Amino acid sequence: MNLILEKEIPIPTHVTIEAQDLLKKLLLKDPRDRIGCREETHGGVKELKAHPFFRTIDFDAFMLKQVEPPFVPECESESDV
Repeated sequence: MNLILEKEIPIPTHVTIEAQDLLKKLLLKDPRDRIGCREETHGGVKELKAHPFFRTIDFDAFMLKQVEPPFVPECESESDV
């Protein structure tokens, strides 16, 4: 039995309201209803980028690699993943 398709996925209450809302919209069972996956008439990826969770993200600067990462892992070799 594929429970992920039938059961509700619990969302932690300690995350922000915006994050909870985004997760609920990303985890909808029917992919056609998910935020960012709907046809362009519903906004497509523009709808996803406009979600309040991403309000502080400058996507243009992000695409131009002008955004400092919040965390840079320490790597010992080029093969570290």
